[in-house]
Amino acid sequence: IFLLFLKSTMPNIDLQFFKEVEIILAHFDADQARIIPKKFAAIVHRYTAELRDPKSKGIHANPSRGLAPLQNAIAHFRSSQDELTPFHADYLSLCLKCCNFKAADFVLRHKIFKVNPQQLGVQPRDYLLYYYYSALVYTGRKDFNEALYALGIGLSLPTQSLNAIFVEMYKKYILVGLIQFGKHQDLPKFCAPIIHKQIKLYCKEYVAFETP
Repeated sequence: IFLLFLKSTMPNIDLQFFKEVEIILAHFDADQARIIPKKFAAIVHRYTAELRDPKSKGIHANPSRGLAPLQNAIAHFRSSQDELTPFHADYLSLCLKCCNFKAADFVLRHKIFKVNPQQLGVQPRDYLLYYYYSALVYTGRKDFNEALYALGIGLSLPTQSLNAIFVEMYKKYILVGLIQFGKHQDLPKFCAPIIHKQIKLYCKEYVAFETP
């Protein structure tokens, strides 16, 4: 694991890295992964990032290659089907990249009620990206109500600062609301004060678009 983690930090990834990651994911050892969850997550993040990269060449250029290995890792790493892992967002990003919305049901059919940062190494970024990618999948299916629901949950994450993911989520929240209801939807009331006060400053074009 430590050697793979070191490889994952290098600027260039070779084919052997993909093969080694896929062997580990196919024979997933949850107990081992829980000892160093953040390093394990970093390996998977780099693996999926390379699969999504349009500049990738050869056998690892196909994002669908990563679906089965990540399904196995998610199934073994979570303690129950309603628990979020660091791999959920990676998995959905691959589903989006290869336009396989049906495969996304592997995680989307279970609502998330458990998040365990200490044991599974889940970071706020994992949580935000999971709901962002979920919303994109639902939008691709034209299930706009579910897309708004996912975006609303993501925007309600407690925070004291904004980041690019929050901003992109709010942009999609405006657009999906306009598509579904023909008007802007109010932000969820549980959003952090900084979301209510400042996020529109970073989405002026979208805010102007929503204004009659």
